[in-house]
Amino acid sequence: MATYFFAGLSLLLLLVCGVCFNAVLKAVRMQEHNDKHRHYLELALKASGLWDDYQRVFRHSWELWAQADNEPRAKAEAKAKVDAEARAARGRAIAAEAKATPEAQAKRETRAAKAAK
Repeated sequence: MATYFFAGLSLLLLLVCGVCFNAVLKAVRMQEHNDKHRHYLELALKASGLWDDYQRVFRHSWELWAQADNEPRAKAEAKAKVDAEARAARGRAIAAEAKATPEAQAKRETRAAKAAK
């Protein structure tokens, strides 16, 4: 029984390793393709005299991506703060409403009467 279990486990591990290896190979191939593409783009831009402009625009686009990446976090933090304040205000309103109901007043009076005895 244990032999079948370990055989199945080893086959599963081999399958997982194969999938991971395939993903790594695909990533390496994509990186090589991107490097080749970047090299040819660099050659073409240098030949036409636009390489410096390209670098400046590329740098600016990375800065914009960084700003866009940071903005959602700031928005989420602000939203969480507003939500916390709204929950606190709702809790205070519920507590004030509970104090104003006749049943709550009757309970307070009975407690006060019991405490006075």
